[in-house]
Amino acid sequence: MFVEIILGLASLCLYCYYMFTRTFGKWEAKGIPCVEKPVPLFGNQWPLMTGELSPTQLALKRYDAHKGLKYGVIYMGTEPLLYLRDLDLIKQVMTVDHDHFVDAGFIIGINEFSEANNFGLVTARGERWRKAKAMVTPYMSIKSVKKFVPHVEKVSDAFVEEAARLARLNKDNVVDVEKIVDGYMMDCMTRFLFRFEFGSIKKPDSNYAKAMKALYDDWRFLLPFVMPTWVYELLGVSLTNPKSTGLFTAIAKDLLAKAKKKTDKELEEADDIVSFLLLHRKGRESDIPDRVIIYTLLQFLMDGVESVGGLGTVGLYFFAMNPEFQERLHKEVSEKSNPEDMQLLDETCFEILRLIGFIETHRICTKPWTIPDTDITIPVGMRVQFSNASIMRDPEFYHEPEKFDPERFADHRRQQLTATGMYMPFGMGPRQCLGNQIGRLNMKMLFIKVLRHFRVEPSAKTNREIVFSASGFGRLEGGCKLKLTPRK
Repeated sequence: MFVEIILGLASLCLYCYYMFTRTFGKWEAKGIPCVEKPVPLFGNQWPLMTGELSPTQLALKRYDAHKGLKYGVIYMGTEPLLYLRDLDLIKQVMTVDHDHFVDAGFIIGINEFSEANNFGLVTARGERWRKAKAMVTPYMSIKSVKKFVPHVEKVSDAFVEEAARLARLNKDNVVDVEKIVDGYMMDCMTRFLFRFEFGSIKKPDSNYAKAMKALYDDWRFLLPFVMPTWVYELLGVSLTNPKSTGLFTAIAKDLLAKAKKKTDKELEEADDIVSFLLLHRKGRESDIPDRVIIYTLLQFLMDGVESVGGLGTVGLYFFAMNPEFQERLHKEVSEKSNPEDMQLLDETCFEILRLIGFIETHRICTKPWTIPDTDITIPVGMRVQFSNASIMRDPEFYHEPEKFDPERFADHRRQQLTATGMYMPFGMGPRQCLGNQIGRLNMKMLFIKVLRHFRVEPSAKTNREIVFSASGFGRLEGGCKLKLTPRK
């Protein structure tokens, strides 16, 4: 009996080992190099599982490991992905051969029919994505965003007022910048999307603000990166906190229900995104379901607050640590009234986005694609990955890439970096982020108002070495407390 048990356990172990490694080596045999030895079940994501590396650190290490190669294979759990390092190949996948890679594939187990993980436009696929994008794009255009400037002015004025109040409460003028910037971004995005705000600048501990802060739990975000696709899909775990998403989804559903009661004329007169999308859905006779609209609103809100909130906070940190540059920028924003004429401010936003852009981009192969100059064909369903953050910190493309140097984007250099693919904080091609215009506007207006009214300085609690948190998008480890000294 004992022998049978041992043999049974041994057989089970061998079977598990086979299941957890059965995909390893197949693409290497076809000529695609694998420079990182995969771990059974976890593939090349083991450093994330153990906490040895953050997602950004792993991306940078992987990029360096593939130096000299155009592509390689990596394993997300047991799933093989084609990893691209060559800029020409990346541009081909993202633009020239986009019809072979129509669908986004950032997280496994996420698609437009997933109840646990539905992000509207981001997770929409194929023809439904094309229709949804055509419906949403006009509202996110430069022309539409410019109409929003008066709303941002009001929110930024409220930010200045609250920042001054908080500074007066502390004899050293120290303010929890991350907290108040998050409130600013939340009020900006709710005004942009719904034309009302939660008042999060002055109520940072409201239920809405707390829900947004709790949106991304570390373990939820890391889970899909450290396990096989089938396990994650079987578990049905939500990438975001269900209580948080439930609160904001309920608001979107309520707004949608109210908008449906409006006449076409009332929808035309309203300038909120819900009315806009309903009107355009009617005009196009589109089959885009309500859930795509609802989850698209949720995704815009989350990205606008979490991602751009991190950018705003880090920007103020850089100003505090570079006082001479801050004074030059203060001079520009004080002397000029039109943000479009502020060249140094524009360069500053470009540089901040370079340092804190997307970590990675994923696409799903939707039509068989042969790697140029090879006979290797990527099948439908296989994901392709490259690292935006690593490219934008490559010393071959940027001198002293870890240094904050906005003037690297002066004049023709900016166009060159963008055209070659060396700069792509919002991605590239037809599926690049639609929120880049509103994100830039919110960031610029924040910097303009802060620099006109305050001198930003490090406090005793400010880290002199910039350290990014392992969780959060562009968040600083330990938060960010700075001195905001009123200018006379």
